[in-house]
Amino acid sequence: MANLPNPDSEIIDNLVDLETIEAITDFGDAFDIADKLGVDLEGLNEIEEIKERLTMEFKKSLPDFINFKEKVCQDMKATSKIDGEKCDKLLDLLEKTKTNFLKNADENSRELMILEEALQTENILNSLREDFDFKIQSLNNKTCSFVVAGETSAGKSKFLNLLLEEDLLPSKLEPCTSVITRLSYDKTRHAKIIYRDNIEKAPEIYENVTKDQLKPLIFEENLDKREKTSDVKEVQIFLPSRILENGLVLIDSPGIGENEDMDKVIEDFVEENHVMGFIYIIKSDNGGGMDEDRLIKLMKIILQKQSLKGNRSSFRFDPRCAMFVCNIWDRVTEKQTVYDYIIKRLNQYWPHFNEQKVVKFSTTNAEREIDQNQDYIIKDYQKLLIVLQTMHEEALDDRIKACYVWIRNVLIRSIQHLKMLAKKLN
Repeated sequence: MANLPNPDSEIIDNLVDLETIEAITDFGDAFDIADKLGVDLEGLNEIEEIKERLTMEFKKSLPDFINFKEKVCQDMKATSKIDGEKCDKLLDLLEKTKTNFLKNADENSRELMILEEALQTENILNSLREDFDFKIQSLNNKTCSFVVAGETSAGKSKFLNLLLEEDLLPSKLEPCTSVITRLSYDKTRHAKIIYRDNIEKAPEIYENVTKDQLKPLIFEENLDKREKTSDVKEVQIFLPSRILENGLVLIDSPGIGENEDMDKVIEDFVEENHVMGFIYIIKSDNGGGMDEDRLIKLMKIILQKQSLKGNRSSFRFDPRCAMFVCNIWDRVTEKQTVYDYIIKRLNQYWPHFNEQKVVKFSTTNAEREIDQNQDYIIKDYQKLLIVLQTMHEEALDDRIKACYVWIRNVLIRSIQHLKMLAKKLN
């Protein structure tokens, strides 16, 4: 009699699917399936970690597979394109409206002054010419700036390196970042060093900038020197990073609450720039789970400085456009207790807090899987990218809506005031 095939072997061969992987309960089954899929399990010690890697490998083998991060970046780029088209239409409207308002300014200066004063009284604008110019300038700058801040030793630089897919920003255990670092897209990798106004020194350009070149510019390790404001106002880094290609700009900020000079660096930046989103990195393995004092102080700085711009800026930071990354989550033992505490504190202190924008995350685990295979994007990293994409879309939408509401209010109230003025003249 001929030898029959082993039915158990056929079942294993045919049933290596997501359900089979999800049903794994012991290492023996995991190793068997890993062998069949050709997956290296090096560095993994937990069943759940093994199952996640097997799942990622299985999905990668499907014919319609696309790298998750690549898909998110493509979607964000498409969103930016649509936003650009909306901006162009609004810019055309702003330019035409400004021209119609100011074309006869000299001949009708008194009437224009009366109209401007009326709109100022209603808190709609500060100056017709300046406000129009500011709106036009803001819409012409189609970037979307998110401030990235974090607690001491929360892994902010390592987190940013992961997002950028670049081992560029130096990271240490103690507080490091001492100047604003602006991360933007460009086809070539370079850095521009901007010095403070009181420093008579021209901007410096570093072509193909390296981590070693950036370290002394961005970080001041000497604690005595960190008490003083750096001569460098801002380090602008340009990278061919796909997460930045959509116009997203990440602002790596110094730690808040370390000293007054460091706080002033952040205050000046927020006052001079439009912050559209906020990413806060929490050191989850910290005893208390979160340093809320620093978070509250930073939130107050952003909200107060943005509000001081008054009507000149209709694009104010919306605290709903914020993500909280509970980093180093792999080191947390009492996970539910720590998570509940963080959520409770954020609910208490952050305006319009949305728990859906809290991500339990391990930069170390995400890096480990990507180092194994660039298509291995773990679930927590996928959620983080989705939240980032959502915030990006919300921020761009808020900018368009804010500008539209402003120009609508200017036009409606101007027509009403002009009608009243005409009646008085008659």
